[in-house]
Amino acid sequence: MSTGGLETAIRRIELTDDERRTVAHALDGGDYEQPRETTHTDIAAALDSDPMSVAKTLRRVERHALSTLLD
Repeated sequence: MSTGGLETAIRRIELTDDERRTVAHALDGGDYEQPRETTHTDIAAALDSDPMSVAKTLRRVERHALSTLLD
């Protein structure tokens, strides 16, 4: 599955440093692959965070990216 459209949209929106780090780990780790190659727990551990924060951050970025794609 290609994430090219999502990656392009993410580049077009302004992200905080935290959002950019979280998305980078999710993309690099395979969170958007089918089947997933990582978990929010794995991403959180790499970022010294918690899985709920990772989930909220990714959802916020995804919402912005999808809005950008639809504009």
